[in-house]
Amino acid sequence: MHKTVIYNTGETIRFRRWSGKGYAIFRSLHRHVTIGRVCKSIADSALSKDKNTMNLGGGGSDTRTQKEEEAQPPEGSPELLSILSGVRIICGHEADEYPGSPCHVFSFICHPYKRSDEENPWASVWMWWGSFVTPLFLYLFIMIEELEKKVHEGQALTPEEVLRMVEKTPLDALCEAAHRITLKYASRKFDLCSIINAKSGRCSENCKWCAQSAHHPTGIETYGIVPKEECLRHARINEQSGIRRFSLVASGKRPTDQEVDTWCGHLAYLRETTGLSLCVSLGLASEEQLRKLRQAGASRYHCNLETAPSYFARLCTTHTQAEKIETLRAARRVGMEVCSGGIIGMGENMRQRAELAFTLKALEIPSIPLNLLHPIKGTPLEAIPPLSEEEILRTIALFRFANPSAYLRFAGGRSQLSDETVRRAMYTGINSAIAGDLLTTIGSNVEEDVKRIKETGYEL
Repeated sequence: MHKTVIYNTGETIRFRRWSGKGYAIFRSLHRHVTIGRVCKSIADSALSKDKNTMNLGGGGSDTRTQKEEEAQPPEGSPELLSILSGVRIICGHEADEYPGSPCHVFSFICHPYKRSDEENPWASVWMWWGSFVTPLFLYLFIMIEELEKKVHEGQALTPEEVLRMVEKTPLDALCEAAHRITLKYASRKFDLCSIINAKSGRCSENCKWCAQSAHHPTGIETYGIVPKEECLRHARINEQSGIRRFSLVASGKRPTDQEVDTWCGHLAYLRETTGLSLCVSLGLASEEQLRKLRQAGASRYHCNLETAPSYFARLCTTHTQAEKIETLRAARRVGMEVCSGGIIGMGENMRQRAELAFTLKALEIPSIPLNLLHPIKGTPLEAIPPLSEEEILRTIALFRFANPSAYLRFAGGRSQLSDETVRRAMYTGINSAIAGDLLTTIGSNVEEDVKRIKETGYEL
């Protein structure tokens, strides 16, 4: 019977193969541990660099047999390498040793490796200062590994398991895992778009977050549909900055047929005078209205779900989320692309964010704007505390695991974040953004956005 050999010197333990014995990991605590599948000469060479490391056997010789070298763990007892392959845990190294990845003392930095020893003989897991290796630590990294594997195999994830990972795993490890998903499945061509507030205020709906609701005394500027020349002026400014998509956004529950005719005129004018892809966001709309907009030049329709289905009624009672979903489906039926996301930080919990992320996945939404609540004086949410930057990063990772290939789009509220957090969010999973000014709040500087995008490794 093949067996697994464990070398224990008192100060250093080297597992040639993961032992099937359940207590093996506990024996490693407070010791320098190397776990791997590398050949003996490589392992001995690495370990010899540590003055506290000793090899067993006379004169450094190894009495293991070929059968011991090739031993497999007992059935039902997973090999640690197969679980943690592709993860390198480093403590106390300088950040510039791992460019593009945040690193601090005691942070966990994960690097992907090929599983095949032939392709990569260094595919091993090194754990410096084994006191850090605890059963909980391993459980959390196993959780990440298993969910990544499911994504790679095309298996459906559940909101519960993604939520558990997002809430429990170390932030650095979570961001790295989401980054690997982004690299493999999401576009590296960063998608920038811009919008114009083409009709402002006096909205009949009572959405608690919105400055444009007639129910809230926010004091914002109100006006009807802006002239097409004004739309063109904004469109050309953004086009000259390198933005390729421009959206007409209007307040109100739904457009009238007369308003739709006006919007169609604006779209036709922009299509003739610019090279931009055109998008509209006009609230709830009928299939016939959407068909007219499509024929006039709109290639995409935007309608946010805003929040989780279970939470929506607490924030708005004058229309339903089901009406929004029907609008998105009607837009698809007439040949439009669709865009839909929401706002985080409106009092919902992480479970409800997972609910929203998986609802969007079920609807197969390819473009998902993620707004951060910007509390506006006069709205019922004016005093709501902001989310921590860590919680925002965890939410982005959640949406990336739930929607591996979607464009995750920075939208309103990101001006509240530090430059470091914005960059880390892009590293984790953000690969698109609304640039320029927004509806009733200041957005971002387009030139700064372009510079940051290029510096973080995306293409335009």
